[in-house]
Amino acid sequence: MRGKGKRRPSTPAGRSKTALRCRTRTTAATAASADRPATYAEQRRPSHKPLARAIRTWSHSALRTALSGPVTAQSTKTADANKAAQEYLAAQQDYLALLQQLGERVLAAGKTRLEQDPKPAGIQEVYSAWLEATESVYEEYVFSEEYTRSLGRLSHATARLIRHTQDSLEGVLKLLGLPTRTDMLSTQRRLHEIRRQQHACAEHVAADEFLALKNEVQALRQELQNLKRAQADNEEHE
Repeated sequence: MRGKGKRRPSTPAGRSKTALRCRTRTTAATAASADRPATYAEQRRPSHKPLARAIRTWSHSALRTALSGPVTAQSTKTADANKAAQEYLAAQQDYLALLQQLGERVLAAGKTRLEQDPKPAGIQEVYSAWLEATESVYEEYVFSEEYTRSLGRLSHATARLIRHTQDSLEGVLKLLGLPTRTDMLSTQRRLHEIRRQQHACAEHVAADEFLALKNEVQALRQELQNLKRAQADNEEHE
């Protein structure tokens, strides 16, 4: 005879049978719910899934469109800046190579000049001879077509690099919501215009105040003359 309150110890086989019965009941309930026709309230109940899906799709599309414009423009500016930097480095290397050639030619010319006069009188004569030989070589080299073309290429590459770097920096600052160089220049122009207008208004106000004081003085003078005239008439009658 089994005692009250005691539970039969569970076994793996028993637990498997219990889980199988639960799954069977759940499947049956789901099938019955699917076979049951929907009520009138359920049929009239609005479904928000299509609306939510449409809103989510539209928001994702709008966000991609809003972000793709600035990012694409900034990518183009960055690519232009990188290209300008590469052109500048190439022009700089070419110019430095020409300077190295110039240095070698100057040293060779100075050495040749000193070899022609092996016994200079002093340090000043050595310096003068060296300077004379190197200046002639430097002047000839600087005015050559090769050096002029290289220097012009370096100058143009530097200007392009500065311009594209400023454009790229302004694009980054705009994406971050920070003031740019263009904004600062525009603010300075507006401040200058405001100061000019204030100065003009101050001059206009000062001119109006001066005219008002002048008219007031003239009125006081006229009143004083009238009083003097009236006093003189009274004295004559007395």
